[in-house]
Amino acid sequence: MGLRYDITIRIKQEILNNKWRKRNQHNFTTIKTIFPIDKVTVGKGTYGSLDIELYEEKSNTYVEIGNFCSIARNVRFIADGGHNISNASSYPFKVRYLSEKSEAIAKGPIIVGDDVWIGESSIILSGVTIGQGAVIAAGSVVTKDVPPICCLWRWSYSKISV
Repeated sequence: MGLRYDITIRIKQEILNNKWRKRNQHNFTTIKTIFPIDKVTVGKGTYGSLDIELYEEKSNTYVEIGNFCSIARNVRFIADGGHNISNASSYPFKVRYLSEKSEAIAKGPIIVGDDVWIGESSIILSGVTIGQGAVIAAGSVVTKDVPPICCLWRWSYSKISV
C-alpha cells in the first residue's frame, strides 16, 4: 500500500495497544491487530498476543477470554467477517458497489474459559465456546464448541482423565 499507510497503521496500533495495556494491567496480553477493544475482555493472568478479526462495532459479536489462559504465537480469533454463502454470490457486492457498511456475518461470540491453552497458529472461529482447562493443539481450526478439560488434536477431541 505504501509507506504512509504502513506508518499510519503502526501509529494507530501503538495508540490502541497503550489503551489496551492501561485497561488490562491484570493480564499480560498485547494487541497484534486493530479491533474495537470494548468488544474484547481478557481475564487475570492470561498472556499472549491478540490477533482478533472483529470488524463490526455495532454487531453483538464479542470475544471473552478467561483467567490464566496461555495463547501461543499466531493464534487468530475470527469473531466476524464471514461471507454469506446463501446468497447468489459470496462476494460482498453490496459493500463494494452499493455503499453498504457491511455484509459480514458471524455465528456469535467467542468465549474461552479459564486455564485454556491455545497452541501456535490455531484459528478460533465465531460462535465457539472453549471450556475450562481445554487444550487446543497447534494448527487447529476450532469450528465447534470444545468441552471443558478436553484436548482438541486438529480434528478430534479426547477427554483428559483426571
